[in-house]
Amino acid sequence: MTNNVTGMAGISSLYTFGLETTSNSLVARVTSAGQTDEGVRKSPSEGKAASIALVTQGADLAAGPGMGNARAAAVLGADNMAQAGWAGFGATSGTTSRYATGSHVDLQSFALMTGLAKRLPVSGADLLVGAFFETGVGSYDSHNETAAGDSITARGDSRSTGGGLLGRVEATEGMARGLYAEATVRAGRLSSDYRSDDLNPTLGEAEYDINVAYYGAHAGVGYIWNISEQAWLDLYGKYFWTHTTGADVRILGDPVTFDDVDSYRTRLGARFGYALNKCITPYTGAAWEYEFDGTAHSVVAGVDAPAPTLKGGTGVGEVGVIWKPLPDSGFSLDLGAQGYTGVREGVGGNLSLMYEF
Repeated sequence: MTNNVTGMAGISSLYTFGLETTSNSLVARVTSAGQTDEGVRKSPSEGKAASIALVTQGADLAAGPGMGNARAAAVLGADNMAQAGWAGFGATSGTTSRYATGSHVDLQSFALMTGLAKRLPVSGADLLVGAFFETGVGSYDSHNETAAGDSITARGDSRSTGGGLLGRVEATEGMARGLYAEATVRAGRLSSDYRSDDLNPTLGEAEYDINVAYYGAHAGVGYIWNISEQAWLDLYGKYFWTHTTGADVRILGDPVTFDDVDSYRTRLGARFGYALNKCITPYTGAAWEYEFDGTAHSVVAGVDAPAPTLKGGTGVGEVGVIWKPLPDSGFSLDLGAQGYTGVREGVGGNLSLMYEF
C-alpha cells in the first residue's frame, strides 16, 4: 500500500511525504516541498502594520489638535507678544478603526500629548514654537484567510512613547495675511507583540515581542480666511512621513526579519468655524488623505512573505466645539469627533485642554 501525508515545519515550509511499506519496514519519502499558505506567512506582518498605524495616529494628533491647542493656548491673553509666557497645552484622542491591508486589521487606540508653547515677536508674522511629550497605546486583531478558506486570526498590543518639537508661522500683515506654514518632528520607541493559535496549531501558540525606534515629521501650509468677525475658514495641505525600524525574531523555530516601514501621506482639507459668542465656537471639516506606502515587508525563513499595506485613500469628516468657561479665562477646551471611510474605516474622538500660565 502507498499513502501520502503532509507535514509543516515552523510557519514557512510544507512537505508532502509518500509512505511506502516493505516486508519489514515503513519508509517516509519526501515527494515535494513548498511554502505554506500566503495567509500563514503574511499574518505576523499584520502586527507590524498595526504598530505603524498607531504611530501615524500620533502624528495626526500632533499636527491636528495638538498644533491647534498649542496655538490657542499661547495666544490667550498675549496682547504683548514680547512679554507672552509659555503656555501649557494637552490633547488626547481615542479611535476604533479597521484598516484594509489586503486582509484587514482592527485597531483600538488611545493617544496623549502634552507640552509647552510660546509666541515669539516677529515683524509682520505670528511665530509659534513648542515642545511636547507623546504616548500611545493600542490593541489589535488581524484577520487573514487561506486559499482553502480557513481563518488565520491574530491579536496583540502596541505602545509608543516619545516627544517632539513644533513650529508655526502665520503672516499677519499685507496681502499675505492669513497664510501660514507649520511643521513637527517626532521620535521615540515603539513596542508591539503578536499572538496567534492558527499558524501551526500542532506546535502551539505563535508569538513575538519587538521594541523598535520610530521617527516622523510633518509639514503643512494653509490659509485662514476670516469671512466675518465670527466666521472663519481654514484651507490646508499637509504631508506626513513616519518611519519605524525593523527587527529580527523567531516564530515557532523559523527566523523572521521585519524590514523598516515607511509611511508617506498627504492630506488636503478644510475646516469652518463660527463663534456663537465669546465662549462657544463650533466647527466642522472634511479632508482627503492618501497613503503612498505603509507596507510591512518581512522575510520568513529566507523567503519574502506577502506584505500587508496601508496604501490607499481615506475620507475624513469632523465636527467639534471649542468652549471657554469664561470669556477672559486662560482655560479652554476643544471636544471633537471624526469619521473615516476608505482604506481606513472607523470613528474617533479627541479632547484637548489649553491653559496659559
